[in-house]
Amino acid sequence: MRVRVLKGFATANAAYSAGQVVDIDPRKAEGWLKAGLIMEDKSLNGAKETKKQDQSESSKKKETSPEEEIELFNSIEEEEPE
Repeated sequence: MRVRVLKGFATANAAYSAGQVVDIDPRKAEGWLKAGLIMEDKSLNGAKETKKQDQSESSKKKETSPEEEIELFNSIEEEEPE
């Protein structure tokens, strides 16, 4: 289990400093999690699922032709006060 050390501490076998990310046995991690010494680190784990994009007609962008864009641009310029 990958964990991030929140508070530095030492055991008989190793020393851990705050901010360190280490892989440890989940059985060891359980007690340390409860004590607030570590937290599970998921920073490098990707999302478990990706939300699919809505392809409904209402969510699709309307494509405009270059002529329509020029017309829209000109109409905006005409509306601006001088």
